[in-house]
Amino acid sequence: MTTFNPNKPPTNADTLAEEVGDDYETDDNLLSSEAVQRGNRAAMSDAAQREANLIIGTTHVGAAQRDLRLSEDRATAERTRAQIDAQRGGPTITTSLRGEVGEAVSELLDLRKIDAAFSKVTERVRGEVATIEEEKRAEARMLNGLLDAALDAARAKQRTPDVLAPFIGWIEHQRPDGRPEGYAVTVFASLNERQAQERAERVRDSALEIEKLLNSATLQILGTAGRAADVLTEAGLSVDATADEVVDSNDPAVSTAWRAWREAVVRWTEVQSTRRWLSVVLASGFDPKRPTELLSDTDAERVSWSGQYQGSELVGVHGAHGALAWWLSNGRPAAAGVAHIESEA
Repeated sequence: MTTFNPNKPPTNADTLAEEVGDDYETDDNLLSSEAVQRGNRAAMSDAAQREANLIIGTTHVGAAQRDLRLSEDRATAERTRAQIDAQRGGPTITTSLRGEVGEAVSELLDLRKIDAAFSKVTERVRGEVATIEEEKRAEARMLNGLLDAALDAARAKQRTPDVLAPFIGWIEHQRPDGRPEGYAVTVFASLNERQAQERAERVRDSALEIEKLLNSATLQILGTAGRAADVLTEAGLSVDATADEVVDSNDPAVSTAWRAWREAVVRWTEVQSTRRWLSVVLASGFDPKRPTELLSDTDAERVSWSGQYQGSELVGVHGAHGALAWWLSNGRPAAAGVAHIESEA
């Protein structure tokens, strides 16, 4: 940074010459006070501009570095999400009760009955909060009533009734104490936790029935997929055949098989999504703060996808089409049950 001494003239000859003009005394090399002041201003202005340029430059460099770090962080996060998603079967597989099989599991569990009971209690507590708040607001009305009675008696020159004693008695014995909404927070938290626990218990208690339901569905889907693949293979096609190739075959059986395979893929997507939902519930349960939502468990999701066939582990396979194609090329193993049901059995 440039240092400036107000008692010393600037040494930049060109700037000085421009600034001082006729005030420069060549005889004794002295400057007038006015010329010195103008030179000082010029030097200060140059120094300030250089410092500002330095600050601005540093700011731009810092901003560029922050943008680069942010971009790298986002890229890393995106790669991590993609890797986790791939391990769970890709974006088409979700953690949810999907399709016919998901609806069947939902009907079997009947979690709505649990939710309805807790919802009724929650509404009751909310009603109590409103009632207690109204009772607390009644304090002013009660006191005004006592004062009105006392004033009316005084104006009528009658015996003035007590005011303080009944007011104290009401406060000590009838007025609600504390803040009901604060207590309600504790009550709601306990309700949510118990609701999450009861939902998870219902799933665990129904595990064997769910397993039977899923076994029936997977046997049917794999049977359909296998027969469809066999027909396509006999026609010189594969399960990866395009619609144009199927049309070119001019064979109704091929068209039927091709559609059957695609339907099996859809249903296998639904089964694997439902299996994943069940695996997460059994491994981690529901969120005690939001009891109708699952707790996150990417490990359970990964295990559910990779272990969908008995004695086998899927690695690097995405989507239901890929999983069924893998099944065809690996000896058509039996479908596995729900992860964490088998381990607990």
